[in-house]
Formats: sequence, structure tokens, C-alpha cells
Amino acid sequence: MNKEEDFQSALILAGGKSTRMGFDKQKLSIEEEPIIYKNIKELKSIFREVMVVTKTPESYRGLCDIILQDEFKEVGPLGGIHVGLKYCSSKYLMVMACDMPIIDKDYLLHLRAIGIKNNYKGLLGEKEGFLEPFPGFYSKDFILDIEENLSLEKRSIRDILKDNSIYVEKDLSNFNKDMFLNLNTLKDLTNYKKSILNNKEDDLNDKRV
Repeated sequence: MNKEEDFQSALILAGGKSTRMGFDKQKLSIEEEPIIYKNIKELKSIFREVMVVTKTPESYRGLCDIILQDEFKEVGPLGGIHVGLKYCSSKYLMVMACDMPIIDKDYLLHLRAIGIKNNYKGLLGEKEGFLEPFPGFYSKDFILDIEENLSLEKRSIRDILKDNSIYVEKDLSNFNKDMFLNLNTLKDLTNYKKSILNNKEDDLNDKRV
């Protein structure tokens, strides 16, 4: 049986190349506030320890509890998960990416509650039949799996999940399904900003009625 203190670490992956976006996704901003800064503040309301993996550590001094850089270079998200698991103080690490603008706290608390009652190696979600690796909880037990896979040049997150005890949440009816949204391209960013404006207009119209 796990304890609540086993789920007190969170990690934001911010070390990618941002090739499809065309500029560093760490600088993605909504209404003049970087998404990653907003997410750091939100995560601090749930977790005692908030970490970031980045190539620009100076950008987060004073904002995060721990600032890390990949030990395995150029291997994608697995490198960030690996170093985060090595240095986090909890047994489990909640991982998300810097280009994810929406955090559903109820969902994270739901996964945490399930993890406390059951000894799963990881806790993730599934949307429309596809496994969503972020946001999700990963156990320190994955460290050796990741190192072994990377030694074989296997860089897919799904490879380390195979044949492991993973809880997959499929019922998302009580949660915001947009929490899995990644802003990978300028088109994604433009569409997301338009959706925010549309929601604000809908709210104004509702108040006028």
C-alpha cells in the first residue's frame, strides 16, 4: 500500500527541440503569461515538489524546487522522465509537457487516490482508444526499464509500459478531456487562442441573457 507522501513530486518536460513549432515551446504564452509559468504555479497547489527538465536552467531559478538537465541526450521525453525519477523525492512522479496548457487538478487527484490504494507501477489515461502518457504518474521502478530500453535505442514511452502493472483511466466523463492537448504547431496555438476567445464571448452572452 502506498501513502499520499509517495505522490508529492511533479515534473514538467521542457527540454525538447520544438521543431514543429518553429520556436522554443518554453516561450509559449497565453494572455502574456508563459504557459509553463502558469502550470508551475498550479502544480504547486497540488504537489510539494515541482521540477523542470530544461536546457535553459536560468529561466526557472526561483520558480521550481529542482531544475534538471537530461543525462541521456537527444532521446526525447524518456530522457526527461529518467532524470526526473532519479532526483525526485517521492516514489511516484507526475509528468507533463511544457506545451500542455490545461491542467485538470481533479484528474490528478483522482489518479493519486487510486495509486495510494493500489500498487501500480504507473497511472495514465486513455482517450478515444489511445493511451495518453501525459499527464501521468510514473514510479521510480521505471528507472532501470528506461535505462535498458535506451541502451537498446528504444525511445518510445509505450515500450517501457509493456508488460508492466499500469492503471489506465478510460472513464473521462468527469474530467476535462482537453487536458491531453499539446500545442505542437503554430496552428495548434492559433486554434487554442481562438477557443479561449470564443469561450469568453459565450460567457459574456450568457451573462447578458
